[in-house]
Amino acid sequence: MSRKKKPGYWNHRPSGQACVRIDGKDHYLSDHDSPESRDRSA
Repeated sequence: MSRKKKPGYWNHRPSGQACVRIDGKDHYLSDHDSPESRDRSA
């Protein structure tokens, strides 16, 4: 049985946005370290 791990969360420096990688694709969220981006990455 495989477990899904929580996606990585990092700052995309050129844009200043938070980014997560899910299934090999990067998804950009709102501003890095904002409550909205943290909620969306969980």
